[in-house]
Amino acid sequence: MGKYDAESSTMFSGGVTESAPASSDKYLPSVAAPSPAGAPPGVNRTWGDTLRGVGQTAVDFATAAGHSGTFGLDVRRDALAGWLAGDYPSYSAGVEAEQRKLAKQRERSPYASIAGDVAGAAMLPSMGGAGLAARLGGGWGARALGYGAEGAALGAAQGAGTTYTGKPLDYLTSAGTGGAIGGVLGAGMGSIFGPRGGMRSTAEVPSTDRLYREKGANYRELENQPVRYEAQALADASIHPERTLRRDRFHESTSPVSFQALDEMRGAPTAFPLGRGTPVTPGDIEFIRKGLNQISPVTGGPDIAAQRHVKRALDDFILNPPQGAVMPGMEAAAREATAIAERARGNHGAYRRGEFFDDILNNAQNTAGSTYSGLNLQNFARQGVRSALRQTKGESPASKVGMNDDEIAALTRFARVPLGDGTLRYFDRLMGGGGGLGAVVAGGTAGGAASQYLADNPTWGGLAGVAIPAAGLGLRLLGNRRAMQNMNDLGDMIRQRSPLYQERAATAPMVQPPGGGTTASARDAMTLELLRLQERGVPRITVTPRDPREE
Repeated sequence: MGKYDAESSTMFSGGVTESAPASSDKYLPSVAAPSPAGAPPGVNRTWGDTLRGVGQTAVDFATAAGHSGTFGLDVRRDALAGWLAGDYPSYSAGVEAEQRKLAKQRERSPYASIAGDVAGAAMLPSMGGAGLAARLGGGWGARALGYGAEGAALGAAQGAGTTYTGKPLDYLTSAGTGGAIGGVLGAGMGSIFGPRGGMRSTAEVPSTDRLYREKGANYRELENQPVRYEAQALADASIHPERTLRRDRFHESTSPVSFQALDEMRGAPTAFPLGRGTPVTPGDIEFIRKGLNQISPVTGGPDIAAQRHVKRALDDFILNPPQGAVMPGMEAAAREATAIAERARGNHGAYRRGEFFDDILNNAQNTAGSTYSGLNLQNFARQGVRSALRQTKGESPASKVGMNDDEIAALTRFARVPLGDGTLRYFDRLMGGGGGLGAVVAGGTAGGAASQYLADNPTWGGLAGVAIPAAGLGLRLLGNRRAMQNMNDLGDMIRQRSPLYQERAATAPMVQPPGGGTTASARDAMTLELLRLQERGVPRITVTPRDPREE
């Protein structure tokens, strides 16, 4: 049976045109009744006409969305249903008719159809492109590969799905064309607009207060460990830090607490009832550490610098016990104590870094709130970070609390004001976003210019005088919000370097970075439209409709 031409009601096969049965009129796609003759000038359309037009546009939008969202299978579905119901003489005739119906709808509502394409593309399921990019690290190359591969697959499906010739070569050609278009668009758009970064853990980042409680619990657990160490081994561990202190001109008179701790290492302080030389417990070592922690960071003077050497010796003794330091039979308990000590030290270090960073943020908020009603928050935040990075003899406050190279680099990027944030700051200042005299000048200038341009209209001048400072204020608030988000991200980065977070992350699922859906939807919509352009450029067989007067 030849193809059924739904528009001309003719059958053709091998280039020979045949008349369709008279009953074939019922196979024609329904066509809206022609519009009534134009109404006389000044006569408005009725509400019914308007509602029908809106409804028709909505239907055309939904049809286009369904067509792109089903890879063109809606045409085959409706053709099969019509054939089975007897509305079409054959399946191929139904496909032909549904194609023509779709073309008429797109011609009738071009903008609604394009919007439907975008909506349908947004409904397409992800095929793992974003996840692949994230698993490969999320760099520009990974994004190009992930989004490009996904775009190629979806483009090939659209190309093959919207081809209805029945010839295998045509399907392969269309799939190749769609795959090439989708792959190129996906690689380009994904590398530029795709979400940065690799897979992210869903584990909750602990707060600074939570780290404080955790490190306290770790230390208490360490103190109660049953392992025993030889007293002489701890005494020997005091030799190196004492030599270092005396070489660097520290003395008992200037650093009394640190030298007292060295004396206690030579005689376990919590073993008073047992006497010198008895086995040493983790509780003994932590008792010495607590004494060092009592040195005031403000009035401690040289003792603050000296106690670091002693603390380092105590840490090394627990984390790496010297040969023969562990009493026989307690090797397993010593390994457990080492693991707990590592967790305690790690959480303590994260707490110190988190507290240091929280102080920067809190000071910025307090200063901005008391002097500029909070409008200058981002400037004070960056000033605080710059102070934390200011070096003296190769050290900065940030490095002294244990910030590593990655954390210092992230703080440096924030302090130097990224391009986007700098642009916002420039325009909010230009438009008087900080209030005060700047807002008055910006508003007056804008109002005067608008009034003059609009033929001295004071109304428009007044509106411009109010709108410009208001827009500047909005930009200032947006800049502050971005700065706060960046600060919160930096705080999370700092607290993530803790055993507590690492333990949570070990059991939490990984997810890809948020975003990327808009990029994928735009890629798919552009692929669809380019495929349609390519289709329209291919010559098609057409059959001239018969003149009804000839019947």
